[in-house]
Amino acid sequence: LFLHFAETSRGCREECRVLGIGEIHLAMMESFRFAATNVAPSQFGCDASVEFPAHYAPDLRQPKGRMLNPKFQGRIARYDDTVVRCATREHPGFPRYRTVMPGWDNTARRQDVSFILDEATPGAFQAWTEVAIAETKRDLHGENRLVFINAWNEWAEGAYLEPDRRFGHSYLQAVKNARDAEYLLRQRND
Repeated sequence: LFLHFAETSRGCREECRVLGIGEIHLAMMESFRFAATNVAPSQFGCDASVEFPAHYAPDLRQPKGRMLNPKFQGRIARYDDTVVRCATREHPGFPRYRTVMPGWDNTARRQDVSFILDEATPGAFQAWTEVAIAETKRDLHGENRLVFINAWNEWAEGAYLEPDRRFGHSYLQAVKNARDAEYLLRQRND
């Protein structure tokens, strides 16, 4: 599939022109084997890439405490370590859309082989979002200034912004705070 995607993207672009849609912007996901490779999206006929932080996790560790599922063969990493690893990535030399996420735990979908980012907090999420916004403003221009948040309500993967009983509206407030911080920095530099 990957070998033929450049052909597929050329076909999609041509079809969009024929239909009168005009030029389209294609972005590839940096997931699975592409998560840490900095493969140029142009290899696949794409204009940019989109990070998928859950597949760019740092050092993994064993679960703490007593195992409730003796079949568990999954992976666990600290959320803070993932934030640092993602927020300090070097610019790849091609357009990359930054992605932040409030957490990750896909145990609901993959009980025995899940991946869990442990100890996520709204404060770390806000710091990561601030960095993503600043780098996006520095590296991208116009309509390409996008930051993705994974996800709004992905409860089955532990990535959700919706209010909950533990943190209330804190993750939503963190997004607002990160935008406010960017606004204050912009006013200061004008």
